[in-house]
Amino acid sequence: MRFLLPILFITMAIESVHPLFTENQPLWQLVSDCINGQNAIKAAMGKTAGEKYLPKPGGMEQPDYEGFLARAYFTMFTARAGESLYGQIFSKPPEIQGEIPPLLQGTLDNVDNAGTSIDQFSSDLVWNTLLKPWGGILVDYPNVPSGIDMGEVKKAGFNAYMKSYVAESTDNWRYEVIDGQKVLAMVKLKETYQVIVDDEFNPKDKVRYRVLKLETHPKYEGTVYTQTVWEQVKNDVTKQDEWVKSDPIVPILEGKPLDFIPFFPCPANEPEKSMLLPVAYLNIAHYQLTAEKMNNLHLTGTPKLYSMNLEMPMEGDKKTPSPIYMGASNMTNFGIGPEGREPKVGYLEPSGTGAGNIMNGMDKLAEDISKMGGEPFRAKNKGVEAEGTARIHQAGENAILGSFTLNMSERLTPAIRLCARWRGVPQDITDKFSYQLNLDYEGTLDNVEAKNLAMRELDFDLMSRSRYLTEIEGLTDEEAEAEMAQIDKEKRGVFADEPEEPVQEPPVNEGLVDKSE
Repeated sequence: MRFLLPILFITMAIESVHPLFTENQPLWQLVSDCINGQNAIKAAMGKTAGEKYLPKPGGMEQPDYEGFLARAYFTMFTARAGESLYGQIFSKPPEIQGEIPPLLQGTLDNVDNAGTSIDQFSSDLVWNTLLKPWGGILVDYPNVPSGIDMGEVKKAGFNAYMKSYVAESTDNWRYEVIDGQKVLAMVKLKETYQVIVDDEFNPKDKVRYRVLKLETHPKYEGTVYTQTVWEQVKNDVTKQDEWVKSDPIVPILEGKPLDFIPFFPCPANEPEKSMLLPVAYLNIAHYQLTAEKMNNLHLTGTPKLYSMNLEMPMEGDKKTPSPIYMGASNMTNFGIGPEGREPKVGYLEPSGTGAGNIMNGMDKLAEDISKMGGEPFRAKNKGVEAEGTARIHQAGENAILGSFTLNMSERLTPAIRLCARWRGVPQDITDKFSYQLNLDYEGTLDNVEAKNLAMRELDFDLMSRSRYLTEIEGLTDEEAEAEMAQIDKEKRGVFADEPEEPVQEPPVNEGLVDKSE
């Protein structure tokens, strides 16, 4: 039986996190906020809500800042870039290789014991990992109470399953060299679950930690995989929550304990920065300039009524002019000047000369975002040279995406194999199984260098356009000839074949009287 044993342990020990997790967490959050859009950006807490990404200008009062924040708008550049990357990966279904017997097909149709197919599982995993490149896949087997035979185990629904953990849930880990190899020796997974305390309609969130380790065990020889669960339990004496942990569980596969941790970090062995981070940085800068632009328009577009040398009624002992509130509807009195000056009433209208600089800055940021964000923002250029330059940029971007996709496939494949073996699929079948996410988009790892070299040769007239289009772009001779003809037309300013209108003879007016005489 599995049970909890209280231990005397410093509370912060189990809650401690890896330094790389601490370093990367704010960067992951930045990308996530940009993906979620304006509501997330404006709700992000700094000193007050919104100040994290839009600092309050010096001297600005809180009511004015709230208007400053409300007028700013956030453009979804990062989300669009992320959707484009995700769309390229899943523009074609993943490729499955190997024999697929019914038991393995059942695993692919339901990898988590909750009805989730492997394609949906990988789709969710890839999206989360694009935004926050850390986390992983745990392949687990439910803890089976002792004394239950395999027939009862299957009847009770005990079965191996795959579960994904996002970056925030994978907060501590350790690698060690064991038998001459660097392997994952510990990983701590944070899990949030709900419990009903007093109100069944208002469950409370609780946290537990699942600790996976390679360690010695008195029952087995060598180093084996163990799993313990840490939970908070209220001490009846102190009335305080204390961390307690379960007895170590040793999962068994085909009668033997595992000599590795069945957790597959994604997309690599250590946390990485998101491909979307450069776009997110520029997205925030663009957002801050929109706030300045909209504030400038608000101030310059709302004239302020004022008076000079006009005696105004005073209230009480107030003898000083009222302060200026730009954009307000009340009138400001500047007081009475020297004798002889005519009374004057007019409107204050700021010149707004800084608006041009703001717009130039926004245009430059939009250009930088188009370079960082790739194809979704890139203007379509005419002519093979301009298009070729764009293709080189796209090839480099796709090479990075291809590397990411390849890594994700290399994590998914062994996880599926292990889950299937744990469900009874023979190893000779699982060893031949592979699950490959789509790599069939322009500019992947195998042709980036070839395209770069070909474009340089094309620029220096060392390669003909015909050869480039047929050998590098894969067009047929007829397609290449048609493409070159179209390029020549575009250079002359003719962008489409306009159909010739047939020459029409003047209509014959039969039955009409000629009155020309």
